[in-house]
Amino acid sequence: MTVSASGVHTVTYFSTDQAGNVEASKVLTITGSDATAPTITSSIAPPPNSAGWNSTNVTVTFTCTDTGSGIASCTPPQSVTSEGAGRRVSGTAVDNAGNKATTTATVSIDKTPPSITSSLSAVANSYGWYKIPVSATFRCTDALSGIASCSSPVMFNEGANQSKTGTAVDVAGNSTTKTVGPLNVDLTKPTITATPDRAPNHAGYYDGPVTIHFTCTDALSGIVPSIGCPSDKVISTNGTASVSGTATDRAGNIATVTVTVTLKLTRCQRQDQLIDIDEHLGHLFGHDRDRLLDIRDDLSHSLDPGSWGDGNHLQRNQDVFSNDRDAIQRIQGLYGNWNGAPSATLDAWISTITNADQVVAQAAIDDAAANHGNAASIASARTWMSQAAAALSAGRYPDAIDDFGNAWRKADDA
Repeated sequence: MTVSASGVHTVTYFSTDQAGNVEASKVLTITGSDATAPTITSSIAPPPNSAGWNSTNVTVTFTCTDTGSGIASCTPPQSVTSEGAGRRVSGTAVDNAGNKATTTATVSIDKTPPSITSSLSAVANSYGWYKIPVSATFRCTDALSGIASCSSPVMFNEGANQSKTGTAVDVAGNSTTKTVGPLNVDLTKPTITATPDRAPNHAGYYDGPVTIHFTCTDALSGIVPSIGCPSDKVISTNGTASVSGTATDRAGNIATVTVTVTLKLTRCQRQDQLIDIDEHLGHLFGHDRDRLLDIRDDLSHSLDPGSWGDGNHLQRNQDVFSNDRDAIQRIQGLYGNWNGAPSATLDAWISTITNADQVVAQAAIDDAAANHGNAASIASARTWMSQAAAALSAGRYPDAIDDFGNAWRKADDA
């Protein structure tokens, strides 16, 4: 009997004698020839990503098969823990006939996260604020598997305590984040207003010094504490003047406001009035001219330089209020009995005189109060001012001048 096929074969045999007796069956196992190498495959757990990289330790497992003589030995699972690219892990299968087969698995491991840094397009000021939009750019690096993705630049617009995050991902799937911030950006100028301490008169100008008060606000970064809002500014020079104020916020934004006022001090108003009277005198003759000259003389005496201090402050009241009263009485005598000027002009002359004396008396009271003068005298002066206001409302202009004079004297005594 000849066995030529590979594999393991079983042969059962027995003998029979001539008398017909049969012996018990016997079994013979025969191994045939095996010239075919076994099969071996490998698998990686966990499996690598689509780029062929793992970010953790891996195990390489070998699977061996042989359909002929069977497997005698197969390389056991191999654990790979060290980082590296393209590491080769080999396994061998041996069958019972001595045939061998080998396979090699390629393993790439990167367990180290990539690096990410950021840079800003501008530098914050000493208060930690920006006044322009700021961009943050990310830079990503990885020494082993390389960078798969890096966040694009981000922009910081207006707002406080802003933060933005960038991410770096390497080819193995490791990631690192970088947070930029908090950043403070203020793109808006502060608000500044300039307000006079009172409204101008009906003619659009002020009769005495004007205090300009500034108000500054900033809703985001706030006004710079060391600079603050401009202090009040006093305009006391006759004529038209402008004052400006500037507000600066912590981000460095600057806003400016300018206010223009016209100031006519009582003496300047009186001088303008005399100029107006002189112009009318140039067109008058005879009795009409003489009557206007008397008025001019009264008002000229009130402008005696020795009677005045700075601004609207009267130093000596000799004849000032009485001269003004006489001038008003003379002007009142012209209504309906004089061809030198219309009634509206006469009204304006009286208004200038009464207004000037009111300002002078009030200035004296304000000075007395500021210097903590005698309270009783100041109270009496204010009473006279109230009486003068009532006289003005009733059209009793000479009485009002007398009351202003009494108010001035009481304030001067204080």
